[in-house]
Amino acid sequence: SNSLVVSFSGDAQFGPANANTTIWRVVATNMQALSTTGRAGTAVALRASLQDAAGVGIQGRTVQFTVNGNSVGSGTTDSRGIATVNYNIPPSQPNGSLTFNANHPLALPYQGSQDAGTILVTRRP
Repeated sequence: SNSLVVSFSGDAQFGPANANTTIWRVVATNMQALSTTGRAGTAVALRASLQDAAGVGIQGRTVQFTVNGNSVGSGTTDSRGIATVNYNIPPSQPNGSLTFNANHPLALPYQGSQDAGTILVTRRP
């Protein structure tokens, strides 16, 4: 961010004025939800990668996770830009796919981004 100060000393028609503001350089982000597999009734790690436009992981940012639209928690990105949250697959979950979403909301200076991933669920034989 940069601070901007504008000053006007005044003239015959207008009195003096000052204004201060902050200018943010917004950094574009790319979210990639990393699909996974798991068995019904067990926990899986939902993971997502948050990177800048150059493909460098962004550390220390919060990523929110949902499964089928329901919040399942949030994780903080590590030094590689990976956020993780554990999710317990319901024991009654049939074979098939569940959709999970990873969302990094706008948090200056970083732009928000999101992506969807899949949990491939299998049941015990």
